[in-house]
Amino acid sequence: MAALSSGKKARPRKLVKGGTTSTRKHRFEPFNQRIAKLNVDPIRRRRRDEVKEDELQASSSYFRVSLDRWQDLNLSGTFTNFVGEVEPLCSSLPQLLHYSQRIFDILASNIEKRDAVSLEPLLDLLSNFAHDLGVRFERHFSRAVTLVVSVAAKHVAVEVIEWSFTCLAWLFKYLSRLLVPNLQPVFAMMAPLLGREPQKFHTTRFAAEAMSFLVRRAATVYAKDSRPLNIIIGAIRDDVLRSSESEMKGSQLQLYQHGLMTLLLNAMKGIDRKLHSVGPSIYRCIIEYLFALDQDHYNVYADIVYGVTVALIHHSDAENFQPLQEIIIEQIHGLDTNSPVSSVIHCGNLLLLIATVRKGTRVQNWVSILSSLTELLNLCKTSSNEAIAAIYKAAAVVLQSSPLDLVLPKFRMAMNTIASEHLAPRFLPFCNYFCDLGRERFQELLLPYFSKFVVAQWQKYEAELCVSVPKVMGANTHKKLMCPTPWQDKIVKSFEEAMNHEDYLAQCNNYLELMDHLSIAPRTVDHIMDILSEMVHRDLLSSSHATSTGSFTLGTVLKRVLQSSPDRVTDFLASWTLICKQASYYAMLPSFLEAVLHLVKFSKIPLETTESMIHALVENLHCNSHSLRDLSLRILDALYANKYVKHADILATALAIESNPLDLQSARIISMHARKLGSQYELASSNEWLQKAIPHFCFGMLTYKLSQAWDDAVAAMKQICETKVGEEMVSALAFRWLEESVPRLEDKASSASTQIYNGPLSDFECSNLVHVKSLVNHDVEEIEAAAANLQSKYVATHSGQQYRVINAPALALRVLSAIPTVAEKRSRCLVPMFLSWAADNEEFTETPTEDAEDASLLTAREALQRFGRKDKKTMLDLFGSFRNPKVLYRSSQVFDALQRLLTNGNVEIQRSALRVLSTWNIEGIQPYQENLMNILDDARFRDEISTFLHVEDQSSVVHEDHRGQLIPVMLRLLYGRMIAGSGSSKSQTVIRKAVLQALSRLDEAHLQTFVHIALGNLGDVRPIKENRLDEEVIAREYVSIRKQVGLVNMMKDMLEVLGSRLGPFAQSLANAVLYCMVRAARSLYTQRDGVEPGPEPGAQVSLLKVVRQTGLQCLNLLYRSCPIESVQLYVPAIFAEILTPRLGKLPIETAQSVSGILQLFSTWASSEDTVVFF
Repeated sequence: MAALSSGKKARPRKLVKGGTTSTRKHRFEPFNQRIAKLNVDPIRRRRRDEVKEDELQASSSYFRVSLDRWQDLNLSGTFTNFVGEVEPLCSSLPQLLHYSQRIFDILASNIEKRDAVSLEPLLDLLSNFAHDLGVRFERHFSRAVTLVVSVAAKHVAVEVIEWSFTCLAWLFKYLSRLLVPNLQPVFAMMAPLLGREPQKFHTTRFAAEAMSFLVRRAATVYAKDSRPLNIIIGAIRDDVLRSSESEMKGSQLQLYQHGLMTLLLNAMKGIDRKLHSVGPSIYRCIIEYLFALDQDHYNVYADIVYGVTVALIHHSDAENFQPLQEIIIEQIHGLDTNSPVSSVIHCGNLLLLIATVRKGTRVQNWVSILSSLTELLNLCKTSSNEAIAAIYKAAAVVLQSSPLDLVLPKFRMAMNTIASEHLAPRFLPFCNYFCDLGRERFQELLLPYFSKFVVAQWQKYEAELCVSVPKVMGANTHKKLMCPTPWQDKIVKSFEEAMNHEDYLAQCNNYLELMDHLSIAPRTVDHIMDILSEMVHRDLLSSSHATSTGSFTLGTVLKRVLQSSPDRVTDFLASWTLICKQASYYAMLPSFLEAVLHLVKFSKIPLETTESMIHALVENLHCNSHSLRDLSLRILDALYANKYVKHADILATALAIESNPLDLQSARIISMHARKLGSQYELASSNEWLQKAIPHFCFGMLTYKLSQAWDDAVAAMKQICETKVGEEMVSALAFRWLEESVPRLEDKASSASTQIYNGPLSDFECSNLVHVKSLVNHDVEEIEAAAANLQSKYVATHSGQQYRVINAPALALRVLSAIPTVAEKRSRCLVPMFLSWAADNEEFTETPTEDAEDASLLTAREALQRFGRKDKKTMLDLFGSFRNPKVLYRSSQVFDALQRLLTNGNVEIQRSALRVLSTWNIEGIQPYQENLMNILDDARFRDEISTFLHVEDQSSVVHEDHRGQLIPVMLRLLYGRMIAGSGSSKSQTVIRKAVLQALSRLDEAHLQTFVHIALGNLGDVRPIKENRLDEEVIAREYVSIRKQVGLVNMMKDMLEVLGSRLGPFAQSLANAVLYCMVRAARSLYTQRDGVEPGPEPGAQVSLLKVVRQTGLQCLNLLYRSCPIESVQLYVPAIFAEILTPRLGKLPIETAQSVSGILQLFSTWASSEDTVVFF
């Protein structure tokens, strides 16, 4: 069955939010919501202004009566002019017929104006005009449909879309007698609107609803004359097949299929879950055209038939769907051994739809379904693999969904085919998905056949049985399957070979899992356990590092041996010290922990526990695996009881937290136990085990998928930090998590790409059908790749993977934010991490020393990519909570970094950095905190810069002694507002111009400070050295290409607004512009024989062109407003690098507008001082 969801999905039905429906008549509704409420149906509803028959006289017309009515209702200019033109031409019906061409031309010309206020009467008059003309309207039909459709497809007003398609529906109704005998020309006209060409989704839906009336009319005479319906259904099938064979994109074909399904569905639907009287006729016709196709051309049209079937099942109930079920059953009864394979596949898929969609609740007669299934199963002997797969899927669902009393008489007959020897490769996948669909019915009906298959076919399908047996038997270990003696002998031999050959370990792992579900002789089991015990003892003595072999023997094998008999537990108690030594290598394996827990619980004497065991168990407590945390807590609790002859209350509390499910019902219980955890720690901290274990467990609680548990864990750790040892443990682990690396984005993307799409479904899909199909496909693929899956499962289980917390840095910052005094005490650890992203890169180019602080700085530099924007803001808020930031480690560098963060384009980062600066209690900044915060507030921004920036006035609010400290901070905030990326480009330009106009009131010294801030790393760049380009400077990348784009745009606005005020800083600006332009020009082009080879590999061409073009505009403004002597030395480099290579293309660049080069030439030519540059 071809998947209807292949390619891009058609737009699904919108999910409507629950809640009380609003009673307000005047409320905002989005476009899609308003569109969803519309329905085009000219049959089941009357027109609001329909002309009544008693209003007509012998010589009057529908058009004239409607025109008289609209004259009083619509006074728009377009319609008034239309009335003046058309009124003299339609006084009577004969006059209207005489001037029909002229009237239609006037109508068409006014509709083409697309005036929303006049379109309703014009479209209504068009439909009434067609009503008057009848068959005479045929010559205008094509143009009228094209015109109305163009209005509907391109207009944005919901009302206009509804009026247009309603008019189209009435045109179809009035001309139905003329159109119905051959709907192929109409379909050819409407096919682009139905999705064959790119359309909006609602346009496709309305076009389908409008045309569905004609399909329905063609079906009314189907019993007497089948040609009209056959013509339109044949045209639909042939056109969609041609589209699939052409180069149409998958998403476009999907939309076309959706439009055609909507057309057929609306033609068959009735009201109140009923089908239209012609619905069965239409469905019979589309089914017949489906079965008339050969095997090579069924996919696309079959998808349409399947989708329509699903939608009809959704729409109807058991009683009303019965006629359509009978049509499908009739097709199944007509199959024989000579039937095409495609027909068998279609029947299997349709039977699957009937039994799966709505979970089979639309089936009234299960007897006929079971009889049809029996007939299909009889065809399996001569069918292809694809047909057998379709029949087996249908059989599994039907046998699961049918009433049990009806299934029992048919089940033996069905299983004679399904479990037959020549279809054996299909039997195991069938058992797997039959069990997934309903384990209870599998145990009652299919298990005896499965047991016989195991006995008869174990040699041929051993790998497949290793996958299937544990799956279908589940956790039930009481009911076992018979295991043949030869298979038992082979299992024993494999374990014996595994003693010396590692290649047999994966197979032994499979056998150990099988042994829970197979009935094996006790002597054989004992012999296997002896072999396994020997393997464990050997690896305990020889293993000195983690290996895959050791993971298997000291994990799975050790667990199985200890569970086999109490005597073996006693034997291994003597090796307890060796097991403890292996904990540092294998404590991340749940099977190893289960074995240790079993051993500790069985022990009656105190065990001498090594430090490696305790350390490994404590480390597990903060990982993101529930099983590792739970097992580690249980082992610690058992070891504590073994040593101190009593259980630790705090461990019991931790176990109570870990054992609770993570849902809203358990949230209060978890909170209660977490509060106890914090209060119990003071008493338990005297024990060396517990003082380490509980803080680690609290960090493990941060990995819960329950946000309330995070708050509870943080509150508990805050209470734990009241003790000295607790503070040391919490802080050490928090900074350790801060240094954790974040998984790469591609790893997240790859894992996300394997997830099944769970979005909203359309009317032509069913959630249960999607679930069943995905389940069946997964089970089939699992059996087909059984050997590879078993090997990968063995590797994954015994690889000793590290359980990493994905968002560890963010969680650590959450903890430190709750205990800022602890973080402040350890600023030597925190500050390098802060400087790793807040400081400039030059901070890391200093000469390394032997101090440990430089090592920590390098570690912080490696952590540069660990912190997202939210984490950075959290870290800033943490610094803002410090009481005395002046005594922090490297406090001067922290202060400089905070000043640089004031220039950040994110307002939240700016606001947080400003709050941190306020903790320094700087005399010149502290009184103006509110004013500075207002600069970052969009609502108060304009008022603040209009008053606060008058620093030179006598009435200024800024004290003269404070200006030296305040103005640099204020200028950095203003620069950050200018480069902010939020909002539209227009609003950003307005803010930038407003700031620059305010800056024009500052003196030269303050303006120089702003220019230095704006140029950033390019402020000290000198591309010209001794009247020549300094290639070393040009080759070095000081800023990225994106920052260069922002810089040249900023400089352009500065030069436009400030103009000559920037004269003293012309050289600094010219240096930065020339650096950016030369690098952009060299990246885009080379100067070799006048050839332009194209951009460099990987260059961002569009950004480089923006830098070059905007840089030319900046040069033009510089030469226009700045002193010539300041920028004269750059002319040779400008000609050599920028102008000369572009002169060859100057005519092309100036073809439509004046190019930047000509503008620069014009500026040079306008002055006597610069004309000599030529």
